[in-house]
Amino acid sequence: MLLVHKILGLSFVVMAFFAEYFLIVYILSGTLVKDPASNQIFAATVIPVSIPIMVGLALFGWYAFKGEYLKLRDKR
Repeated sequence: MLLVHKILGLSFVVMAFFAEYFLIVYILSGTLVKDPASNQIFAATVIPVSIPIMVGLALFGWYAFKGEYLKLRDKR
């Protein structure tokens, strides 16, 4: 079970990094929204909202990778 936690935790960290990276790259390149004015408004709203979500996903994955959730379960 510990191996599953480590694999999934690492995959969450990698997934959070790549999701935010590709989101920022596609927004800045203008491929998500065709209108330049709409692209700036879309970027100004989506990037600040998505960064804390991806940081939370990465933290969740890091704690799962380190086995912190197993320590909490054992204390009960």
